[in-house]
Amino acid sequence: MKSVEVYKTKKDFKILTLYKLESGSYIASEPIFIVSVEAELEDLGEKLFEALNASRTIKESEEDKFWLGNALLKKIKEASFSKLYATSSSCHVSFDNGIISIAPQKYLGKDKGLEIEEGRASRIALDNNNNNNRLEVIEKITQMLTEQN
Repeated sequence: MKSVEVYKTKKDFKILTLYKLESGSYIASEPIFIVSVEAELEDLGEKLFEALNASRTIKESEEDKFWLGNALLKKIKEASFSKLYATSSSCHVSFDNGIISIAPQKYLGKDKGLEIEEGRASRIALDNNNNNNRLEVIEKITQMLTEQN
């Protein structure tokens, strides 16, 4: 499964590529994209699908190459994850067996982080050869992120 996290702040969409560890948890790493909320949906989609394509499962021996630590916050221009979570809306986007799953996340507070809202999740069959289908995915993501605000 390939996955990304998308955050929408007042000014930007922040797309973080997720790498699944052998333990089953994820780490966010590069490529990372920051796209203006004023950008065309096609531009946002291009970056989102580039990040999804880069996502993969990594071996324990590879973790150090992907782990960014505090450098991740600098790359996404944030002071802390708590601040990002509190001042943005977000969703987890995954691709598996031809299906894109879009799951909005809810901020539970400083000590609890984010929780996926499964009841609001959406699934769309993806046809990579159909630009309208890819645009439908991006529209659904932006709609979910806007509804959260």
